Amino acid sequence: MELSLLWSCRSWGHMNLSVRGLFSPSAVRQNAMYLTRKLKLGRTDQLDRLARRAGHLWSTVAKWHWRFVDRQGYWLSKGQAQKMYCKDFDGLHSQSAQAIADSFYDSLQSWRKKRDNGSYEGLRPPYKQKRYFKVQWKSSGIKLISVAG
Repeated sequence: MELSLLWSCRSWGHMNLSVRGLFSPSAVRQNAMYLTRKLKLGRTDQLDRLARRAGHLWSTVAKWHWRFVDRQGYWLSKGQAQKMYCKDFDGLHSQSAQAIADSFYDSLQSWRKKRDNGSYEGLRPPYKQKRYFKVQWKSSGIKLISVAG
């Protein structure tokens, strides 16, 4: 029996799959209870569209985070940004959209940590608009179909 992975949308470039117990340990890197396998998918129009949507979401989260800071002196939390911008975001699975917001806030947290330690010479917070961004897929966003071989 051979397992084939089918999904309606793919990340562009590579895909990280974290599905518990799906792949053999010899073919994957084992992290605690999850097995991860990286697949090279190549480039297609569908992947470009998804990467563009992901870039648009990253840019939206970054833009509005800094507008809140500039105009109201208020830093949005990760949860607030996810509720405001990721819910029902067109073209991306909901958890993929949340993962993009997580990436922005992880970058922001890393910058703040380095700033507080005084080792941030030349570093700037994440603020740039992105045309493309990687799409991260959670296991609930992937459909597995068994194909007899």
